[in-house]
Amino acid sequence: MSIGLCNLQGQKIKDIHTGNLLAGSHVFTIEKGQFGSGLYLITVQGENGIATKKIVMDLKQYLHLLKWIH
Repeated sequence: MSIGLCNLQGQKIKDIHTGNLLAGSHVFTIEKGQFGSGLYLITVQGENGIATKKIVMDLKQYLHLLKWIH
């Protein structure tokens, strides 16, 4: 499984997680300092395909992401 942060053109700009995860919910933290405010895409790729969701990066210091349950 891989989880990535992408720009709106679909280019991956950060790997958030790579590897297996146990079933359930997981929280990942991204330091916002290296990214500007705006719209981004989160992609989750696993055995069953790819899921993509738009997110808004705001001016908070950290962005918390909740993994989709597979």
